[in-house]
Amino acid sequence: MKKNNYIILGGLLLASASVLALNFYLGKSHKTLVSNDDLIITKPKKLFASKVVFLWGGLHFADPQWMLSQIPNTILNKYTFLIVPYNTSLSSVKSSYKAEFNKDVKEKNLMLVGFSAGAKIPQQVYSNDFELVGLIDPSTDSQLAKKSYGENTVLTYNLPNWSGLPSIYKQLPILRESVVSSGGKAIELKLSHKKFVKYFFENLKWLKN
Repeated sequence: MKKNNYIILGGLLLASASVLALNFYLGKSHKTLVSNDDLIITKPKKLFASKVVFLWGGLHFADPQWMLSQIPNTILNKYTFLIVPYNTSLSSVKSSYKAEFNKDVKEKNLMLVGFSAGAKIPQQVYSNDFELVGLIDPSTDSQLAKKSYGENTVLTYNLPNWSGLPSIYKQLPILRESVVSSGGKAIELKLSHKKFVKYFFENLKWLKN
């Protein structure tokens, strides 16, 4: 009887080790499931990838394809991404996720990240229920800047980048205070606007395993 138990236990351990090894191997790559002007979906090839990032681009150059080009493979190989234009509603992105994966995304596994004008949607729908809300050199306004943001918020910005738009320039310090006062992170960087997305994904340890 003991011998059979050892055999069963050995088999389970071998199976577990095999799954982990396969997951590690597949985790070094990703695939693009959808790619068009309005939506890009990428997914790691590893077996278990529960974390999802909804990423909004900005105006002009910052379309979904450009946003994708700013994300290092090390991140694409670990997390599912849905990348959309700046004015795409959260409900629309959720619908795209459900259409592709035939299930709803759980908010505890969901990270909302927006760049420039695309950061307005994450501000509008902010909730403590999301794993993370990332605001990358964001546009904002008087109402969004004064909202209460929690510990799951990361703001990166360079105020001089908005000197040509007085309304945003005036509100960014207020947004910063709103984020910091509620336990979130606000980091001011001396970077040009275009360099923020790549820096955000390459240098900040905001994504959790």
